[in-house]
Amino acid sequence: MGLKVIGAGLPRTGTLSLRDAIVRLELGPCYHMAEAYERPDSWPFWRRAARGDNRVWPEIFAGFESTVDAPGCWFVEELLATYPDALVILTVRDPDHWLQSASETVFSPAYLQRLARSPFASVTREMGGKFFSNAGLEQSESPMRGGAVALRAYHAHNANVRRVTPADQLLIYDVKEGWEPLCAFLGVATPNDMFPNVNQRDLFAEQLGRPPA
Repeated sequence: MGLKVIGAGLPRTGTLSLRDAIVRLELGPCYHMAEAYERPDSWPFWRRAARGDNRVWPEIFAGFESTVDAPGCWFVEELLATYPDALVILTVRDPDHWLQSASETVFSPAYLQRLARSPFASVTREMGGKFFSNAGLEQSESPMRGGAVALRAYHAHNANVRRVTPADQLLIYDVKEGWEPLCAFLGVATPNDMFPNVNQRDLFAEQLGRPPA
């Protein structure tokens, strides 16, 4: 089993909704940051990926047909080299709304303190270096501080995804658009039920995207 779908959008761009939609469309199991947190056996492989070892992808994604969110979204070029036929979905939203949402969730002091105390912290720092490199940032310019640096990282990440992905394999997608553009791109039938809407900001603490204690 290899990856068929690569979700390239940053966290807080509707990635959990996209994950649920992909599973609903029978293109799962779908790997999300929650799986990385919960699978300590995968952490050495993520370290190797951050250091440029592209032999690790079959180990990391064994049993998965798709991935969304970080850390996979930081390695789109590398994943396409291993899975050249995969379709790439770049989830986007209004940049200012993204920054506000990220500032209140994944960039919030409480979340970052929790992450810093978790066993996953050292792995995150190494993978973060890959994100900084893709976004043209120095290590001292952490987007987690918010503001202009975070917005620059957001735009740079999206530009990098567009640069490395063949145009006919890329969908730039806002989850507010619902099923139709997603299903047309994936070549599957459109479900009759409502498009998933999960991980809203006020429910963030209950979602799987937080690091372990």
